[in-house]
Amino acid sequence: MIEKLFILQLKFPNILSHLSSTYYFDAQKIRMLSNQDSEYSQLLKDGSNLGKILFEIKEKDKNRFEAISNSLITTVNEIDGIEIYNVAGNYIIAFKERGKEPIPIHIVSDGTINFLVTMTALNQIDSSSLLVFEEPERHLHFKAVNYLLDSFRHHDKQILITSHSTEMLKYANLDEVIF
Repeated sequence: MIEKLFILQLKFPNILSHLSSTYYFDAQKIRMLSNQDSEYSQLLKDGSNLGKILFEIKEKDKNRFEAISNSLITTVNEIDGIEIYNVAGNYIIAFKERGKEPIPIHIVSDGTINFLVTMTALNQIDSSSLLVFEEPERHLHFKAVNYLLDSFRHHDKQILITSHSTEMLKYANLDEVIF
């Protein structure tokens, strides 16, 4: 399968970009840029348009938005959900914490941002049949890594992940690993 994809990309370089979405998220870029409007209706490779995509998911499909919010509630201690607002063309992402004021995205950990953007990529309305995640486990607690793998396993699209992490191997099934 890998050889065929490699050959396909060499012969038809634009085909894979229409069949797949590849992600390598940058938490710092997301902190700095996720509040800005974007011309793109799909999540960018680095996740920098997260605010717009989350807001669109919330407006168009409340069930998908709840799935993203519930994934955070399940895996990140103290998080009670997420809020997303569009104020004068700026997107505000905040994390609800039990009994406290919402926390803006620029204060939360890289792992929380990485988890949120990965779950957003999985739950966005996307025509790609293949989702590729480069090192999705970065900055994540083992509980979140296991949750991601379960989410990947139960997703209706083909998922390909690349990783250097032995932690990912620990939670992966043998038939899911290709060297």
